Amino acid sequence: MFNKVTLVGRISTDLELRYTGSNKAYCRFNLAVNKNYKNEYGEYETDFIPVTVWGKPAENLVQYQNKGSLILVDGSISVNNYTDKDGKNLGYIESIQLVEKKNSPSYSENISVKENSDLYTVTKSDNSELENICWLIVKDGEIQKNVDASEINEFKLRKDVPEGVYTVLLCTDYDSTTHSYTQVSNAIEIIIW
Repeated sequence: MFNKVTLVGRISTDLELRYTGSNKAYCRFNLAVNKNYKNEYGEYETDFIPVTVWGKPAENLVQYQNKGSLILVDGSISVNNYTDKDGKNLGYIESIQLVEKKNSPSYSENISVKENSDLYTVTKSDNSELENICWLIVKDGEIQKNVDASEINEFKLRKDVPEGVYTVLLCTDYDSTTHSYTQVSNAIEIIIW
């Protein structure tokens, strides 16, 4: 069995760090995720997806991100059941659960993007402390490519690529079999149409 979801979107609510009765940190918020097609008015629609982050990642999220930040969430779906007033059993998705990974660092890199006539250039600062760092490129929610970033301080995305929403970020410990990684930078969203 496999329960994994990866979403890229903007935090649409204010972040607040809370604690369970056993003093475990968590943060609940909504993630605004654009659909990858346009409605009849030529506009992209948005889904607001509830997300719960636990442990140290919740603490880092509240410390380093805020409402409007573009982030990538990698977690699993949690489903709860309840019974309505007529006794009918209903299920619903409570939230995407992002659990704490061992040795998960806070975002230590900041990336930025510049645009010219035929391409976008995403640049990182030189950070020799991180090992196995790579550029991760996600298109419409699916990982497309990873590129070794240990010696490359910038990634170029041509404007003649297929239409879609491209997200570029830095990560470490990328595993191409399980698509697991540790995000170490903010995410840059580039929309090509």
